[in-house]
Amino acid sequence: MSTLSLLALLACQPKGDDDSGAPLDGGATDGGGDAGTDGGGDGGTGGDGGTGGDGGTGGGDGGPYVGMAFALDLEEATWTAPAGLGAPFFGDTQPDLLIEVSAAFEGSVDLRQGWTEDTLPTQDACAQTADLVAPTSGLPSLATEPATLLLPWGEEWYPLLQATVTGRLPEAAGDPLQDWTVRGLVDLRTWALAFAPLVGTDDPDELAEIFAGFGATASACPTDAVALCVELAVEDALAPSWEGPLTPRSADEIRADGSCG
Repeated sequence: MSTLSLLALLACQPKGDDDSGAPLDGGATDGGGDAGTDGGGDGGTGGDGGTGGDGGTGGGDGGPYVGMAFALDLEEATWTAPAGLGAPFFGDTQPDLLIEVSAAFEGSVDLRQGWTEDTLPTQDACAQTADLVAPTSGLPSLATEPATLLLPWGEEWYPLLQATVTGRLPEAAGDPLQDWTVRGLVDLRTWALAFAPLVGTDDPDELAEIFAGFGATASACPTDAVALCVELAVEDALAPSWEGPLTPRSADEIRADGSCG
């Protein structure tokens, strides 16, 4: 998409309310480590599988949900933040975001996050996975603790800081995840080179002004409190079941894999 055509598209977008939202192993840094939890180590090396309690769903027992996996279609979902800018900037030809309940423990469940391979339903083995944690107290309502997720942009991967995934887990395996959301913060300093071909500038302050013009006011970044982070949020009613398992893939494994360019 050319700069002029995108700017024309943005000019037609409605302004929203004020909202607030860096590549790892693809170019950028996030105050420490490859993906996974914020400021942490390599993503995708979390607990394999897992056992949990027997019995029905609900009641804070995560065991019945282990092995459930879902494909979140970001391209067809609703981008609620930045208002008017989410879809033009992030919604085009995105692979599906994969999420799997990988293990259950007393008080929490582990989840693994990955991506499909372009438009194919299979896992992208060259995309780093991330490990997430959610308390079991609210199950079947799911709400993960903040972590860093890597988002694809062209041939690079850029981090979504303080990212959370929410939704309602189904009663039976094979049913969809309901009312899901993904939200987090985009550091305009790290994403500047990604945005530059679209808006004609890689200056973070100028990018902040562009986003502010559509009601998306930059807020303090979690890494250094500089007000250059913009909220990103996407949601949909359903995410279909995905046939797992989702294989953990670390940055080191991907670098050593000759099939990953």
